Amino acid sequence: FARSEGFPTVQEALDRAVSVLGAQPSKKMDASVEEDDGQQRRSGFCVGAGRTDAGVHALGQVIHFDLLRKQRKTNAPMEAISGDDVRKAANYYLRQNENADIQVVSATKVSSGFHARFSARMRHYVYRVGLTHAPSVFELQRSWHVPEQLDFEQMQLAASVLEGEHDFSSFRGARCQARSPIRRIEAIKLDGCSLTEDFSPCVVSSSTPSGLLSPQSPSSPAELLRATSTISRATAILHVRVASRGFLYNQVRRMVGALVDVGRGEMSVSQLREILEKRDNSLLRTVAPPHGLYFAEVEYDDTEDCSLEEL
Repeated sequence: FARSEGFPTVQEALDRAVSVLGAQPSKKMDASVEEDDGQQRRSGFCVGAGRTDAGVHALGQVIHFDLLRKQRKTNAPMEAISGDDVRKAANYYLRQNENADIQVVSATKVSSGFHARFSARMRHYVYRVGLTHAPSVFELQRSWHVPEQLDFEQMQLAASVLEGEHDFSSFRGARCQARSPIRRIEAIKLDGCSLTEDFSPCVVSSSTPSGLLSPQSPSSPAELLRATSTISRATAILHVRVASRGFLYNQVRRMVGALVDVGRGEMSVSQLREILEKRDNSLLRTVAPPHGLYFAEVEYDDTEDCSLEEL
């Protein structure tokens, strides 16, 4: 998502789109800010709730920007534009500039105190693992293909080790510069479905936040994280769902890689606990690839006068 010199990014494309509408540099943040992973990034016009690496998908990214429309000749303020018109104009500009793979789902005016990143109280990620013997052509660059038989019960036991507040030094990427490795993982849950139930991984709505749920799945993040795992031999897509207020650089992908190693029998639950306690990121053998990871949803307090379905 975040701007990077010499590479096309989502933030750069959105900045160009909203600048046409009259976006102004954000007054809520300096020109460069420290992200959750400790990296310094230029903020531009659009400030995101979280950054995603190349190859990672975003179903529920939230951004904010300051919009001040003025007459070109007189510099006089213009009438406010509706959120729906912002959405239409931004998407038109994105399509015209060959960025059709980026879509603004909806837009609305929010209070002056709202901040896409700092106002967030919870972030939800979903990692998708393909379990079929042969990789599905429909899952190309949409999930991590793992053909080996996995022990789902041991994986869920291992996931429970990572829940709660810990020093996650063993699960931070080499480039992570966050001041503190302490993070609190609210929940890690596993569930699964068939390819037909999960045929369209890029559909998202406010009632099914991750966009990856089967019709019988829980409808809210909190309900989802309390749900019992529904994994069987017929499971074709495994979902690893993680919720936390914030994450270290590469943390989710490293946790998923460790869980898959446990499922393969290449690591025990007790070994995973030891790695966590040793706080050494050289001990993990597997990092899940980026293309299976989805930034699914951001939660905000009701007092922020903002919801995902409106942004």
